[in-house]
Amino acid sequence: MDIATDKYDKELTRIKQLGMIMLCCGLFSGCTKNTEREQPTLNLYVAASLTEAIQEIGDAFSKKTGVYLVYNFGGSGALARQMIAAPRGDLFFSANIDWMERAVAADAIDSSSVRTILANQLVLVAHRDANLQIDSPDDLCRESLKLLSIGDPAYVPAGAYAKQWLEGISCGESTLWDKFKSAVVPAIDVRAALAQVLSSHEALGIVYLSDYLSRAEQLQNLYSVPLEAGPEIRYAVGILSKAESPTLAAEFVDYLQSAPAVTIFEK
Repeated sequence: MDIATDKYDKELTRIKQLGMIMLCCGLFSGCTKNTEREQPTLNLYVAASLTEAIQEIGDAFSKKTGVYLVYNFGGSGALARQMIAAPRGDLFFSANIDWMERAVAADAIDSSSVRTILANQLVLVAHRDANLQIDSPDDLCRESLKLLSIGDPAYVPAGAYAKQWLEGISCGESTLWDKFKSAVVPAIDVRAALAQVLSSHEALGIVYLSDYLSRAEQLQNLYSVPLEAGPEIRYAVGILSKAESPTLAAEFVDYLQSAPAVTIFEK
C-alpha cells in the first residue's frame, strides 16, 4: 500500500509539473503572437550602377517609414527579363529607357507609374597604377588594348552605351568599336566590368561616372565622355503591374525625388 501510494504521488507530481510547463509555453506563445507585427516590405529590382545610392536612400526611407527593403541588383536587361518571366516584386529601377519600355510592353510594369528621374555619364577608367594617358578619343585610336571591360552590350545598358559611343568615333576607315571589339570582355553588369578593371593593370573599362566615383581611390578616370558627345543616359523607375505593395512602392518613388534622396544621388 505504501509503495502504491508513493508511486501515485510521484506520478501526480510529474503531471502537475508537465501541466505547468505547458501552461508557461502557452503563455509565452501567446505573448509572442500578441507582440509580433509583420513588417511591411518592398522588393526592388535595381540597376547595379545604383547600388550604393539606393542602399543609402533605402536606409533613410526605412528609418522614416519602418518599411523593410529587399534589393535585387543586376544588369537592367537581366532584371527586366526576370520580371517579364515572373513578375514578382514591387519596383524596377532601370539604367535605360529601352528595358523599361520592354517591361511595360510585356505588362510587367504599370506604364502610368514610370518616371525618368536620373542621368549619368560614361567614363574611361583604368587601374590607379596603370601607366596610360588619354586626353581624347584620337589617343585611343593609337592604343592597342589587350582587354576592354564593358557590360554585355546585349543586356547591360552601360555596355550598350559604351558600344554606341565607340561606334561613333572614327579611326581612319574604321571605328573604335571595330578596333577594340576583339579585346572586349563583356560583363554581366557594370559593377562586374568595374571589378575586371580593378583586378588588372592592363584592362581599360567604360563605365558610368557614378561607378568610377564609388571606387575613385582605386582607379584613374582617363577620359570623361562629354555629355553632348556621348549617348543620352537616362534612368527610369516603374512599379510592377502586379506589385505586392503598390501604395508603398509609389511612396518610395516619391521619396526618390525628395530633397534628401536628390542630395544622395548628386553625391
